Amino acid sequence: MRWALSLSLSLSLSLSHTHTHTHSLSLTHTHIRTHTLSLSTNTHTLSLTHTNTHTPTVKTLVSYRRFL
Repeated sequence: MRWALSLSLSLSLSLSHTHTHTHSLSLTHTHIRTHTLSLSTNTHTLSLTHTNTHTPTVKTLVSYRRFL
């Protein structure tokens, strides 16, 4: 009985450690790209800003579920 209890405790500890590791990976692999195009004339100013945010959170969640 004690052996089964210690085994379940070690499993829950390893699962929490894996969750923390994947969370830090998703934070590190965040890429933000900003492209700005500005066109100015005498009367009008046109500014186009495109922000591309790439965060592989879906891949991290899929790998985490495969771990479970």
